[in-house]
Amino acid sequence: MASIATFSKKSFRKHFSTPKRHFAVALPSALSGLTVGLKPTVVETPEALSRWPATQLARLPNGLTVTTEELPRQTTSISVRVEVGSVNETKENSGISNVLKHLLLSGTQKRSAKQLQTDFQSVGGQFSAYSSRESTVFQATVLNSDAPKAIELLADVVQTTSYTEEAVEQAREAALRDLEHAEGQRQEVVLDHLYSIAFQGTPLSHNVLGTPTTLKSLKSPHLSAFYRDNYSGGRLVLSVVGGAKHNEVLKSAQGSFTSLRGSSHSDYHVAAPRFTGSQVLIPDEHEAAAYCAFGFRAAAITDPDYYTFLVLKELVGSWSTSSGTDLKSHLSEIIATEKLANSFSSFYYPHHGVGIFGVYTESNGLLLTETPYEVVNELVRLSQQVTESEVDHAKRKALTSVLLELDSSALVAERIAAQVSSTGNRTSPLDTFKKIASISAADVKRVASKYIYDQDLVVVGTGSKISSLPDYNQIRGYTYWKTL
Repeated sequence: MASIATFSKKSFRKHFSTPKRHFAVALPSALSGLTVGLKPTVVETPEALSRWPATQLARLPNGLTVTTEELPRQTTSISVRVEVGSVNETKENSGISNVLKHLLLSGTQKRSAKQLQTDFQSVGGQFSAYSSRESTVFQATVLNSDAPKAIELLADVVQTTSYTEEAVEQAREAALRDLEHAEGQRQEVVLDHLYSIAFQGTPLSHNVLGTPTTLKSLKSPHLSAFYRDNYSGGRLVLSVVGGAKHNEVLKSAQGSFTSLRGSSHSDYHVAAPRFTGSQVLIPDEHEAAAYCAFGFRAAAITDPDYYTFLVLKELVGSWSTSSGTDLKSHLSEIIATEKLANSFSSFYYPHHGVGIFGVYTESNGLLLTETPYEVVNELVRLSQQVTESEVDHAKRKALTSVLLELDSSALVAERIAAQVSSTGNRTSPLDTFKKIASISAADVKRVASKYIYDQDLVVVGTGSKISSLPDYNQIRGYTYWKTL
């Protein structure tokens, strides 16, 4: 049985009176001898970023945003992003965004399911779609010459679906299979629980895939009404990256997205979700391992601190018994040396108005009394005692991720669509590189002090021996009792 404890800072102080302790935090052995006050290393900007093509952006009368980046490549990647996900759902229709995604792919008013599949196959390439908490995305990568056809196909998919009972039933079954598959993904299950308590009482707490009960209750009228309320021009971005030319893409979009209901992007608002410090434990002694997550409120995707969190994520790092110890990660060294877990990974998920940052662990459960202390202690250390050397190493890892993403037109198209949906504009790879490269140890300390030091957190534990986790009061105490 799950147990949830929620505490405000005031009630926490009342129930947990451990005095603050003042002592220095020891640096990891790999960092001994380094000077904390060193200036950050200057990272040279790759010349290729200076030559990266400018983003061309246009908005059609119906509100649809069209963006292109022309690259000297033989293929073109297309991403159609709709600002609709589980945050737009209710408890009663939870999972409807994913069901609607499957329904849209099952046939249109112009094409049967078989004809749609045949037409997709005729242009070759790769097609995919997914639903998330804040968006539904349809993607394709094709030869440059097939880009107009692929745009027309994706436009047909998002505009003219068929709501027959047979099609709805097939979509429901597909969504139920998604849910069954996700239940076997332990990290995803834990993170869903993390969202459910961190943002409890807000739409961001909803499970992306819904529940068997809500999925089975969805009928054609529910789906058509949800589509009508959420699929409109102002909430769609067509992002195209590769060999296709901007004028040709714009012409294809103007001729294909003709049935889309008009709206303005400014008409769509999402309130910043409330973050609630809390804990949920779900013991299951049939499990062979213990799965835990520790999360803090973090910067939203539009917040300037977003870039510092990308570096924070790399500072914490990840590790598993099969990967060897990363001596540049303090937490990796501690967990590996003390055998606190079989693996861990840091995470950062930015959203509209809020984000969530933290650490996920998998272990045999034998040392769960110690793991939370070491995890939270390391996150708090970043607010007080982090070296420029550590930050420089983390920046290089974050910058490498930025550069690797540019090798994939599909990832670039997806990134542009997400940025334009969130901010109305594209942040160029060059600007992103410069923002990350400019981050210093002082920036890391400031952001970690703001979001981690003496702040509420959320704790989730599932699996075996979970009952040995310290209670919320004690773990909350780890966030403030070390003051240098």
